[in-house]
Amino acid sequence: MAAVTVTGSLGFFGREAIPSSRAPELWFRPSEVASKGAFLFASEPRKATLTGTSWTVTLEETYDFPEDVHYLPEIHYFSAGGNLTHVDELRRKIRVPAGGGSISNFPTEPQPGAIIVDAGPPKVTGVVYIDWANVTSDGVLVYAPESSV
Repeated sequence: MAAVTVTGSLGFFGREAIPSSRAPELWFRPSEVASKGAFLFASEPRKATLTGTSWTVTLEETYDFPEDVHYLPEIHYFSAGGNLTHVDELRRKIRVPAGGGSISNFPTEPQPGAIIVDAGPPKVTGVVYIDWANVTSDGVLVYAPESSV
């Protein structure tokens, strides 16, 4: 249970920086109020520090919460007068592993209903998968952890 530093990059498609005239802010909104041990965490969003296309933010590790806690990133854009003009929301859950680090190294988890084609077992847990590599005379093997059914 720890607050860790998380880093990454932010820009438009094409990897160009968002112009400072758009006054972007990157926020990480916790999914819910949560608890770890005797500590109760409020759902107050955390603001990242932006420098060019790079950002850094302090977040709580989320894999060891008893609840399904994750962060939902939001990019806020402001006018020259300081008025909010637009919000971009990433709909993918961001779960922070022990130690934090670069978001590019975080495990990605499939969204509900996603179909992933890959060789070998999935690199995430709690998903149903079909093992096409080990077809027997009875057919293919389907693995379904109890938590995913």
